[in-house]
Amino acid sequence: MPDVDFDDARLQGMKGPGLLWVASKIKKPDLLDWTTFLKWYDEEVFPQAIDMSMVPSGLRSTARDQSNEWWNLCLSPVTDFAYFQTDEFQQAMADDNKNKLLPAGGKYHDLVDFDCRFYNIQSTFEHGNQTTLESTKCLMVSQWDFRADMEESEFDGWYYSQHLPMMGGVPGFLRSSRYKLDHGLWTSGDGAELPCPDWVEVNEFDTMDIDVYYILEAAAKQSEQMHDIMAKTTFSIDVYRVEKLFGDKTFFHGFGRPSSEAE
Repeated sequence: MPDVDFDDARLQGMKGPGLLWVASKIKKPDLLDWTTFLKWYDEEVFPQAIDMSMVPSGLRSTARDQSNEWWNLCLSPVTDFAYFQTDEFQQAMADDNKNKLLPAGGKYHDLVDFDCRFYNIQSTFEHGNQTTLESTKCLMVSQWDFRADMEESEFDGWYYSQHLPMMGGVPGFLRSSRYKLDHGLWTSGDGAELPCPDWVEVNEFDTMDIDVYYILEAAAKQSEQMHDIMAKTTFSIDVYRVEKLFGDKTFFHGFGRPSSEAE
């Protein structure tokens, strides 16, 4: 697992199901190459995470845009964030003292920067009653914040009644899951809070042939309200290629939308 201080007071009290978001970049390429780094992720990090009782699945992906600063993105559903305060988790972290695949068995946070975020899941929307992650080849990840004149209820009304049905009509679409930030941390330096977006949507597709501009244009044609929504938010969209899957591959399959939020 990335070297996060889970005793940090800012991480106390986290609970409920959510997404562990870990983006990474190598800060000492003279000591660590991408091949070794990704092998470490595939052979040490994810197997260790999946062995934990509250991390059923995960994926590793790479940005389609090679200029993306945080090129490697790993996503892991967590059944309950409170797990990070349990004795089981603390023991697992204590046992992870050395990393055989890194140079001289060194610590990974000496060589890599991590953008580590904890997002609470809000809802999922998927085609049919099927586990889709095994079919997922591509992620279109939207991140956004509300401007001062945007009410969350206004966004929700558009999101659930217009946006998700539109996404369901995009060729290759499998599933969309939406998350709200709990905490974001650097795992190097002084552990300062990250200025990361409050909201994330992960859209899964069974093809890499994803045209973000086409999707945005189609959405704008179908919804006059979208122009107003976009004017009241700051957002970014990135596309990632799914490289490897881990665990049971469910990834919040069937979570849906809590009845208290459903219309």
